[in-house]
Amino acid sequence: MVAKTLTLQAILSNGVATVRQTLGRMFSAMAAEKAKKWRKLVLTPVFAIVQSCATSSFSVESWSGEVTMRMNKLAALVVGTTLLCLLLISATGLKGSNTSPASGKVAPDFTLQDSEGASVNLSAYKGRVVLLDFWATWCHGCQTEIPWYVEFQNRYKSRGLAAIGVSMDDDGWKSVKPFLQQNKLNYPVVIGNQALAKVYGVDALPVTLLIDRQGKIVRTHAGMVDKSSFEHEIQALLREK
Repeated sequence: MVAKTLTLQAILSNGVATVRQTLGRMFSAMAAEKAKKWRKLVLTPVFAIVQSCATSSFSVESWSGEVTMRMNKLAALVVGTTLLCLLLISATGLKGSNTSPASGKVAPDFTLQDSEGASVNLSAYKGRVVLLDFWATWCHGCQTEIPWYVEFQNRYKSRGLAAIGVSMDDDGWKSVKPFLQQNKLNYPVVIGNQALAKVYGVDALPVTLLIDRQGKIVRTHAGMVDKSSFEHEIQALLREK
């Protein structure tokens, strides 16, 4: 029988992609400092191993017991490493101890520089409705939300909406500037720090706040927003004078 070449990549690519997306979403829900640690220690090496296996190939003459055994071992590797990731995530916990400022309280002020070096001072936005988004380039939920916020900024800027992005990437502009060049955000982005995350109660990403024209926090959304409901909240605040 003519030997057939079976490429494991074709068999496992869909499964690997699904696992990558699922674990990516879970890491997006972790505190930034925990996510950085476990992504480096677990997620990156795990997928290096899986990818190496998935791109390998071998020749067989038939679907023999030996081939089945090798396939089963590879499946066990994928499942085992995935379970290891989940156990480690569970051990570290997904929640932190920071407490978000209560609704109705004045939003803590800050002054940080944007990608062009210009100062962004939150208190200077008083009189406008502020969409304050804490995000990171590695956060899958954040990547989903950002195009929505760009859309809202285009649609409601003339009515007084001002979006501000606060990146929590540990390597700062090294990751953020390429992201901004690729995605063309239409609102200022600054690099946050742990002190700012603490006063805003940010221990997981994404976190989005709506601040009214008087500078008071009206809504705090931990996790991805519902686009339609969130837009209605923006519209309601814009109607207030």
